[in-house]
Amino acid sequence: MTFRSQTPSQIVRLPSYFLWDCFNSGKLVAGTTHKACPDRSALCRELQIARENAVGLKQCHGDRIAWVHQGQVDEIAETDALVTNQSGVLLTIRTADCVPVFVFDPETLTIALIHAGWKGARLGIVKKTILELAGRSGSDVKRLQAALGPSIRSCCYEFRSDQIPEFKSFMKPVNGKHHFDLIGYLFQELEGLGIPQSSIFDSGLCTFCNPGDFFSYRREQENAGRMISFMMLP
Repeated sequence: MTFRSQTPSQIVRLPSYFLWDCFNSGKLVAGTTHKACPDRSALCRELQIARENAVGLKQCHGDRIAWVHQGQVDEIAETDALVTNQSGVLLTIRTADCVPVFVFDPETLTIALIHAGWKGARLGIVKKTILELAGRSGSDVKRLQAALGPSIRSCCYEFRSDQIPEFKSFMKPVNGKHHFDLIGYLFQELEGLGIPQSSIFDSGLCTFCNPGDFFSYRREQENAGRMISFMMLP
């Protein structure tokens, strides 16, 4: 499989998670868990990775970024993006409608995993993470590759049209209501940073539309579980 495919058919469904083997095959493990894989311990067992090599976040819908190294703490507080250039470190975030954003530099072998809801998007969490990655690793943004994982889509994302003025051009009328195209917003932001459209992969999967596969906070409210998105350099 190649990363540049824009079709959801490039996603392989395994018993407990969706796995993308599309970032330069053999150089990266990345994906989003199925509902049957509830926590990082289960994910580590599935991937046959030592639990101590998995790093997670206490997410806050903010714009704080953390660089991760071997032997770092298990969970980093008040953070919404992880970056590393070390192999064997499993980056993880949790989502239930927000967008998991995967970023990979095949030249410097640096990766980033970003939790992007509308609040983080408004604060520029994706842009700030990519600029941080490029600044510290010497990456050429034009060579970066990015993926947008399963998340709520404009078909289901009802949003007050006057809530966030900067999102106005990404509102779509659906059955007489306003829906927000968060994926379109992030896609444009990635392109605006210089990442070619051919290097941006969209899973095309809506968490709200697929109750058998994904949790959705909009659909299940306080009863919603969380999927785990993960990324690791072998």
